[in-house]
Amino acid sequence: MRDFIQVYLQQAITPLARLLTRLQISPNQVTISGFLITLVSAGLLILGFPVSAGIVFLVGSALNLVDGTLASGSFTSTAVFVHASEGDE
Repeated sequence: MRDFIQVYLQQAITPLARLLTRLQISPNQVTISGFLITLVSAGLLILGFPVSAGIVFLVGSALNLVDGTLASGSFTSTAVFVHASEGDE
């Protein structure tokens, strides 16, 4: 089951990673954007918007998948190291 989900997610994310590569957006930029979006979700939660916070959090978290795909496709040593050190458990 896990392999099926992993393959499905990879197929969904690869086109976006290719687009970001064409736009010359680095994996590190995607990582920072995901972090900032996640911070926005925390702010929404504090302000009392739990549903909106959850949706924004999922978007920010999804960027972590995109940055890993982008890093492995672009072979930038820093981004590959950062993503590898996070662990994929």
